[in-house]
Amino acid sequence: MMIISNKNTQGVFLRRLWIPSCVMGLIGVLGSFLFLFTSCRNVLSDEDCCPEATIHYRYVRYTEDEYKTFVHSMRHFLFNAEGIYEREIPSNPKDPQNLRLIGTEDTKYTIVTVGNLGDDPIGKNAIITTLKPHETTLKDFRLWLYETKDYRRNTEELFWNFKEIELKETNPPHYICDLANIHCHLFFQVTWVDAPAYDGTYRVDLTGLTESYSLDPMQSPLTLEIYKQNNVVHNFPLHEPALTNHRQEVNLFNHTLSGEFITLRYRADRIPTIQVFYGDEEITMPIDLSKAFAQWGWNPDTRAEQIYRIEIVIKDKNNVTLRPWFDATINDWVNGGSISM
Repeated sequence: MMIISNKNTQGVFLRRLWIPSCVMGLIGVLGSFLFLFTSCRNVLSDEDCCPEATIHYRYVRYTEDEYKTFVHSMRHFLFNAEGIYEREIPSNPKDPQNLRLIGTEDTKYTIVTVGNLGDDPIGKNAIITTLKPHETTLKDFRLWLYETKDYRRNTEELFWNFKEIELKETNPPHYICDLANIHCHLFFQVTWVDAPAYDGTYRVDLTGLTESYSLDPMQSPLTLEIYKQNNVVHNFPLHEPALTNHRQEVNLFNHTLSGEFITLRYRADRIPTIQVFYGDEEITMPIDLSKAFAQWGWNPDTRAEQIYRIEIVIKDKNNVTLRPWFDATINDWVNGGSISM
């Protein structure tokens, strides 16, 4: 048996554990990536304790925690008290909703967490900054969507929040981090007063959408109280200035087009425009959804969870009616009237 002491005053560390000599080579390779989720009971002295803290993650939409329904994975990014990136902290696969951090000394950190993000620097459709230990800062930390030609694909159902923590040897603190929903669903249905002119595949474009977020907690511009009794508060990341487009190709079925956009969140002053095409032919003129949202009382800045459903009824290219699309299976419906565009 051998003793290893791997101190790292700039981050969370692996501390004085009994390690069989046969695995020392492997630890030499992987040591910089290890993060401990065990206690300090294996240290040489029973009197030798570790500063630590625990974080419990939850996702509360109304009053109950629905984490297990909506959050399928999490990635945790550790920044020191100066806002400099240290390392990514893996979730405990046996208990992903709780994160235990063990360190060298009483110190402060910021943990930034993104839910349902891919495991690689380039995830599925959402991309984050390539983080360099001891170099990248919180101000540099961004998320944006993968671009195909001149438009973006649907993103994952992303969640985000942060927690400022302090590791303590005496009375280790326990924190709760409320994940916020940082994506938006727009369900659409397109129908015609008369039969549509074409069969086959149509194109629906959504323009004027947020392209990227700053994930720096200090720049978070919006906080919503969800459930006062349990102190549930959701923070939302800063929308960066650049705008982008999304596109769906939809097959006509029973004279109807149906689809869904999953994008970054809308803002009250950044509500997209939708337009229907067949090939390069305009089936509708661009439809500014902000007028309809205002009439229906749909304010994105007051909705922690953004799920919208609209129906577009086409008489001709210049004669379109827009109305909320009612789905009897949905229990969060918001009433609204039709509007001619």
